Amino acid sequence: MAAVGRKSPKLLRPVALIGFMGAGKSSVGRGLAETLGARFEDLDDRVAAEQQQSIPALFALGESTFRAAEMAALRHLMRERPGIWALGGGTPCTAEARTVLTQAGCLVVWLAADWPVLQERVTGDGRPLWTNGPAAARRLWEARRGAYQAAAHWVVDGAPPAAVVAAGLAERLREAGYVD
Repeated sequence: MAAVGRKSPKLLRPVALIGFMGAGKSSVGRGLAETLGARFEDLDDRVAAEQQQSIPALFALGESTFRAAEMAALRHLMRERPGIWALGGGTPCTAEARTVLTQAGCLVVWLAADWPVLQERVTGDGRPLWTNGPAAARRLWEARRGAYQAAAHWVVDGAPPAAVVAAGLAERLREAGYVD
């Protein structure tokens, strides 16, 4: 007689984590995927792999070049089986990206954090959009918040440690029926 084990959980729809640089999208996403036994992918990593260039190198060609590559990668990712996706900070800022996420049935979760938290996490790590200094980065954060709100189905506090956020989000996904 074959052993009957507990079936591993199955994510029923894709989950996209959005938010500004330093919000914890990649860290929370990895932890969440591990907790749920789901696949994780960082959209920036997908863009770099598809373009065979680093994100800073793509930005050096112009932000519009990077954004076009990002949209292509997002479309490819949304055609795959559900997983946990960490999107770039600017990804949900276009109507086109929000439409792609909606058409894919993606649950969009905004990891929101206050400016001091984000600034502390990002200062000195070489991100392309941080090179103009903290004042410019803060203006960008302020400008993007409306797009994050427009795209998000859920807003989650991204300030606590990533493991805490991931555990809480996993529980919320189970309770809401997004995990089989």
